[in-house]
Amino acid sequence: MSEVKKFNFRIHRGFSESISATFDFVKLNYRMIWKILVRIPGPILIVSILVLMFSFFNTYSSLPQGQPFIPTDSIPSFVGFMFLGIILFIIASVLFTVSINEFIVLYVNNENPEEITVKDVYQNVKKRFWLYIGGGLLVGLMVIAGMILLLIPGIYLAVATMYVFIIISAEGKGVSDAISRSFNVVSGFWWSSFGFMIVIGFLVMSITYIIQIPIIGIGAYFLISDNESTTGAIIYGISNGFSYIVYLAISSLTLIAISVYYYSIVEAKEQIGLQHKIEEMDTSSDETAN
Repeated sequence: MSEVKKFNFRIHRGFSESISATFDFVKLNYRMIWKILVRIPGPILIVSILVLMFSFFNTYSSLPQGQPFIPTDSIPSFVGFMFLGIILFIIASVLFTVSINEFIVLYVNNENPEEITVKDVYQNVKKRFWLYIGGGLLVGLMVIAGMILLLIPGIYLAVATMYVFIIISAEGKGVSDAISRSFNVVSGFWWSSFGFMIVIGFLVMSITYIIQIPIIGIGAYFLISDNESTTGAIIYGISNGFSYIVYLAISSLTLIAISVYYYSIVEAKEQIGLQHKIEEMDTSSDETAN
């Protein structure tokens, strides 16, 4: 069996090369990405979907015949379960984001990526989880404030902070230092980062919709055609739950693409990969001389 060549992040790539490289990395590591999805955020994701399904099913089953509106006495429980389900889904999404980024960093720093386990990823996830929560809140507030004050500052800040999370993982920085570092990385590459984010966002959105629309459509069909029983509501809930899983899985493309472009920009500016190669050559020469 021939040895699989390791994907090299530390290369300066052009715009289209970075997009292609994103899919190359996924093809090499889709099994590990799936394991990460199932074993780290997976349990919380399933619970969040079940809570959301229960909220919908419980409310739908309590509707009087021919009544399209939620009864007043059912609103508190509906809102409570919806809120709980959304919070759990956000936690699962954060766990998945940290997990993918931590896997990428382990992959970059490990000479034998095949040896990386889900346990290795999880150990790092535990260290970074609250940093990601804090970073998400701070970056979110910055972008929202920029959008409220004027649309253009919000867009600028969204691009300038797009590398914050991979920097937290790759460089071990705190939230404020990671934000400053992200501004530094984007400097001189803002327009290319903006264009890259737009293209990747469009690709991911298109793939997601192509898969999600038929799934949700099937659920909606059963809900409408079987509105006299709870079977349609159950099928609709299951289809929506599955669509959430699809969304989270496909969103890994965005995380991987951002990481690929981050390493590409850092390599263009700081040539860290080249420095590593020179150090390896020096080490090899010393060993040969001895």
